[in-house]
Amino acid sequence: MKKFLIGLLVAGLALGLSGMAMAEQLSDTQTFNFSCTVEKYIEVNPAHKTRNITTPSISPEDIYNPKSNYSFFKNSYNELYANCPFTISLAGDNGASDGLPILARNEVGPNRYGWDRLDTKLAFSYIINYPPSGGWKRITFGDNGYYGGGVKNGWSNNPYTFTEAPHDGEVGLELVSQATFLDAVPDWTKNNIWSESADASCSTAYTAWVVATYMAL
Repeated sequence: MKKFLIGLLVAGLALGLSGMAMAEQLSDTQTFNFSCTVEKYIEVNPAHKTRNITTPSISPEDIYNPKSNYSFFKNSYNELYANCPFTISLAGDNGASDGLPILARNEVGPNRYGWDRLDTKLAFSYIINYPPSGGWKRITFGDNGYYGGGVKNGWSNNPYTFTEAPHDGEVGLELVSQATFLDAVPDWTKNNIWSESADASCSTAYTAWVVATYMAL
């Protein structure tokens, strides 16, 4: 009897399974998601790795307003390439090791005293996202910073971080340099000391330098 019941159960199960049909599927979809990352990159224009800026000569021709000369250049907004936010920091010095970019020249001759200096004004203006890119931003370093004559102002806005990437990859630079005498020369009203009159520099120029460091963030 038991074998008979088991047989009926197996037969009924087989009959039920034979009555089930698989749903028909004629199509399906598959999605492919593609991605790629871009590495951070910053590079100075190879044509501008070293800038030689010569400020025109100055002359003691006016005792009240000593002549000062400017040197100015404005590039085509391709001073460097950056595709990400970045930090700019400037550091300068001269042969006298002042720790600032003061135009200086060591006196020459057996009775020399030391380094003559000129009041030096430097302004570095960096520009990103210049039109037509939109949302442009300019930052100026040292715009009001005079150096020399014992007054050693530090750089303004140094260091500075552009928190937004230059969306066209271009970073522009405008630069102004200015040189003036420390005092009115000639000055007939007092007895100058050696450091108050800059010697003529027929063969050796007054020099200083600035190193700009750009760091991708």
